[in-house]
Amino acid sequence: MLIMHPSEEEVWNTIKDMNSDSTAGPDGFTTKFFVHSWNTIKLDVLDAVNNFFKGAPYPKFFSATNIVLIPKIISANQTGFMKGRSIFYNILLVQEMIHDINYKGKGGNIIYKLGISKAYDNLNWNFLYKILSLFGFCQTFIQLIKNSIENCFFLLL
Repeated sequence: MLIMHPSEEEVWNTIKDMNSDSTAGPDGFTTKFFVHSWNTIKLDVLDAVNNFFKGAPYPKFFSATNIVLIPKIISANQTGFMKGRSIFYNILLVQEMIHDINYKGKGGNIIYKLGISKAYDNLNWNFLYKILSLFGFCQTFIQLIKNSIENCFFLLL
């Protein structure tokens, strides 16, 4: 069922049920556009949907993501990336905190190092494909997942 090609009616109903003001990509076309121009663009949309289910690689613009860099305002208590400051100031601050950890205060003292890492960045995609296969997913479905993961493009604006 996961790899069955949807009918024209299923595609049309899905488009109609979407939020009319939402956009699926950076081109700015809202769902309202797709609904109002359905008779004109229907064959192209259905071709794209069928190509997806055939396992064809995505066109570059389907999986492109725009990245916009916005300058961040740094407050006085945030030491990272401040003009005139060095990363060594952070190291010295931590050393002072560790030195004073035995200072007797109300409630006790604790130092906690928080390291944040995204699981997405550390996942071995071949492992994911192998697990999907072991769970009995067919190669066609695994190829659909693979196309979604491996064909991402990022554009820096």
